[in-house]
Amino acid sequence: KPVSTPEVFAQLKNRKNPPLAEPFGNWESLDDLIAWLGQTRNDLEDAAIALVPEIAEIKAQLQAISTCRFARMSGSGATVFGLFEDVESAEDGRRQLQELRSEDWMSVVEIYDSGKFDAGQ
Repeated sequence: KPVSTPEVFAQLKNRKNPPLAEPFGNWESLDDLIAWLGQTRNDLEDAAIALVPEIAEIKAQLQAISTCRFARMSGSGATVFGLFEDVESAEDGRRQLQELRSEDWMSVVEIYDSGKFDAGQ
């Protein structure tokens, strides 16, 4: 859903949140990434949802998919993402969500370990 970033910032009620946790070491697994993400937040989420309530609906629908390990709004709201164990689970989750939200654009992407990628693995 399109979301106006200036409008999201105009809706922002609190601009003095504590700093986010620093990323720790190298994430060796999806569990490590999810553990770190669990310590973070998106300060723009409430403001974006006030403008486009579907963001909360999409996030809840993603979280309801049994194989979705983590769901969150990205940036100022134009994107909601879910993390899955593997591409097959993500593709299955995409199909389930697409059945509920046929008008929305969805894509499955794979997260690569940049160290392995740089090493040609």
